[in-house]
Amino acid sequence: MPIDLIARLSHHARHRPARIALRQGDHTLSYAELATQVAIAAAHLCALGLTPGDRLVVWANKRIESVVLILAAWSAGIVIVPLHPALRAGQLRDIFDRAHARGLIIDASHAKILGFTAIAQHDLGFTPQPTQSPVAFELKAALGEAALNLTHQPQPSDLAALLYTSGSTGQPKGVMVTRGNLNHGAAAVRDYLGLTTADELLAVLPLSFDYGLSQITTALMAGAGVTLLNYLLPNDLKNPLLTGGITVLAGTPGLLIPLAIGTAHQTWLTDAPHLRLITNSGGK
Repeated sequence: MPIDLIARLSHHARHRPARIALRQGDHTLSYAELATQVAIAAAHLCALGLTPGDRLVVWANKRIESVVLILAAWSAGIVIVPLHPALRAGQLRDIFDRAHARGLIIDASHAKILGFTAIAQHDLGFTPQPTQSPVAFELKAALGEAALNLTHQPQPSDLAALLYTSGSTGQPKGVMVTRGNLNHGAAAVRDYLGLTTADELLAVLPLSFDYGLSQITTALMAGAGVTLLNYLLPNDLKNPLLTGGITVLAGTPGLLIPLAIGTAHQTWLTDAPHLRLITNSGGK
């Protein structure tokens, strides 16, 4: 049985505290900082009344804070339901109800879609229902002390995530992912790709997509770093590939084919100085 992901986070925080775990633009978190923020956020989720097994919808753009909240939920035994940022308000409400969710983590741009403006631009908010105005997810130092004493012991059979399909062939369906699924999957990918603490993964896919979430869990299992990127066009990948120390790129055919074809002046995949591995999922 692979070591649990959250236990791996604690291991890396102790043995490689200064290793950068997450990077987005100029914002970085070391493994030690990530473990601390995850612990504080987990305590805050518990203080909000969430308990192990509760379902928590996450509707926010991909950012470091979103990753912290996902890991915090797992630390507290809470089931995450990450939704694609491009979903509409009606789709959110439908999935929230069908998932029997107990709460919603939301960022400012998505709160506005629901008609709420109480969340500051760079904050995340929490609300028990999409019909209620979210409150800022504030982390206080006192909660951090409680976080260090969290005692939830996850079991492999515990539900960890509900990943909803795109709904392109019907109503979106929730795929149930257990804690054991997460741990086994992350360990298997780490091993067959040969990932190490020296690797830097470029995470370009949505966290609502199993392959996108896998970039986080696999890197965490390996003690590698992750650079988060929200891209609109393949051209947006140029700078991180050429200057960001990226060693591993995961994508879909729609992203990778334009990069591979390139032009005489845009051969980023071959020119990326540290890139050693490309992985692909989806498409035909």
